[in-house]
Amino acid sequence: MGSSPSTLECKPTKTAASSHSSTSSNSALYPSLFQTIPPERVGLNGEYDHSGLAKRVHLAFQQAFSAEQIQSLAVSQRGRVVVLKGQVSGKLLRQLVEISAKSHGATDVETYAVTCLD
Repeated sequence: MGSSPSTLECKPTKTAASSHSSTSSNSALYPSLFQTIPPERVGLNGEYDHSGLAKRVHLAFQQAFSAEQIQSLAVSQRGRVVVLKGQVSGKLLRQLVEISAKSHGATDVETYAVTCLD
């Protein structure tokens, strides 16, 4: 009880600065999962896009086929799976599946909802 408030001293510690520097050095050694975009989420211009894979596959279809050939086809995605829906010829469907499977980030192509017109 004999000590007065004037005798207590607060000394600055280096814990805040040292923890910050170790965090930055750890981030260099262990890159964050959020620093890269998963391949199925990369958009048309390299940005994050939840439907990026489907948009890139659809663009590839537009470049490879006429609008009439793919007008009744819908492209979506479920994670890394490209989902095709609509009506196309059997020959065209094989080409569509081949293009879809080659798209970066695609692991499978689902065609259950495609009707072949042949």
